[in-house]
Parts: sequence; structure tokens; C-alpha cells
Amino acid sequence: MTPEYWAKQEIGMAHGPQKYQELQPESYPMIDAIVRLAQPDWLLLDLGCNQGRHLKYLREKGLDVIGVDVKPFDDPAILCDTFEHFLPRQPKGMYELVFTMGMTIELVPYTFPICQELARVARKALVLCIQETGIPYPRDWTAEIEAEGMKRTQYEKLPDSNASLLVFER
Repeated sequence: MTPEYWAKQEIGMAHGPQKYQELQPESYPMIDAIVRLAQPDWLLLDLGCNQGRHLKYLREKGLDVIGVDVKPFDDPAILCDTFEHFLPRQPKGMYELVFTMGMTIELVPYTFPICQELARVARKALVLCIQETGIPYPRDWTAEIEAEGMKRTQYEKLPDSNASLLVFER
């Protein structure tokens, strides 16, 4: 699935915005990890935020969060861009914590160093709720991110899901 595919998704389609309005069961372990780690003065980045369900929830908790998605939304805290274009333009350590959920970073081709870029822009922590099997570009997330100077501090296979929660810290 390409950025163009995601950008064309409308209400009623398989990956339309209606699918991403509510928090999913997999959302809660990720949010718990973010809330445990984040400080009120930290800037957080939600990659592949869609219409911002996690972003909005965390903002209600008093955290400063911006999002990036390939589809434009009316929320000024959600920037419309691809990871491949957005991340290299960000300064090193721009965000204290970077997080993502679902089939977002797993769909980035090997030609783009996603793990290196995530670790570069995350000053203190990286929280990934990702699919580890059945994806087009499987990676050894832990090895690639730890090679960039971060240490995995949490790994959890989420129940009733194909997803895992990985937390990395400096």
C-alpha cells in the first residue's frame, strides 16, 4: 500500500477515516507507555496519525503532540506529508518522544532508513505498536534501532492481535 493509496481512502472504504475514529484495544498499551514516559513539557510526534485519535487523546491528557499523515485533515496539529519526505527535514532530537501504531512504518520500503530516522528525531523515547508478521518489509526493529543508540526497555506481544509494543529509550 502506497502513500497514494492511503491518501485516497474515503469514508466507507477499507481504510477510510471511520476505521480510525476510536481507540482500538491495541491503543491502550501504547498510550499507557507514552503517558508513563512523557513529561508535560515534551513535544511528541505521532507518525501515521490518520485523523489523530491518539493525538487528541494525549492532548486531552495535557501533552503537546503533533501528527503526520499522508492524508490532509482539518486539524492544524496534523501535517500532511510522507515519512520519507518529513523525517529527513526534521532536526536531530526535534521530538522528545516519537510514536506510531499500525501498518505505518512497516510499509516503508527498505530504500528509506526508517529506523535510523526514527532514532535520529527521537531525543528520549520511541514507542512502536507494530505488526511484526505478514508485512511487505519485515525488519529486525530492535537491532536496527539499538544500532542507532537507543535501548529497548519494553517488549510486549499484544493479546488477540498480530501487534507488538516496543519501547526504546536513551
